Amino acid sequence: MVKVVDFGIAKVVASKVSTLTGSFLGTPKYASPEQAQGLEATLATDIYACGLMLYEMLAGRSPFESATPLGYLTKHATAIPPPLEELAPGVPAPLAAAVMTALEKEPARRWPDAESFRLAIAPYALAPGSGSGGDVRRRLAAGREQGPAALGAPADQGATVFGLRESEVR
Repeated sequence: MVKVVDFGIAKVVASKVSTLTGSFLGTPKYASPEQAQGLEATLATDIYACGLMLYEMLAGRSPFESATPLGYLTKHATAIPPPLEELAPGVPAPLAAAVMTALEKEPARRWPDAESFRLAIAPYALAPGSGSGGDVRRRLAAGREQGPAALGAPADQGATVFGLRESEVR
């Protein structure tokens, strides 16, 4: 289970604190297109950030790379992320589609709420009670050493995370 502890924090803080004109509140690497354009943060903003984190966990890298915060903001506002299937070919198509929907540039085209997104990715998640999350590669290493049960999988399934077998995670 992924727990994001600062969902909406930029919106809450922004409503309580006045900032300098032209400043940005948040982490540029995980900013939504609307934040990059200086627009208000919404629920869709959090869905985008969650999609970014899931993309990064599955692909082994962020959809956008930049040497500067402004570069990240520009890419979030204008660049299309590489299809997840290109960077992680073993990702099940419905999971890749769910993540790419979360990364839509237009907020209205993203998942309507977090529950819808959760339901779309739930079939590919680790079994409940299999741990508190963490890096996919670290969890797969534990699965190699301790067996599939360490990942919450039945003993006959082998080590899988989000529907991917160990050999498919880059």
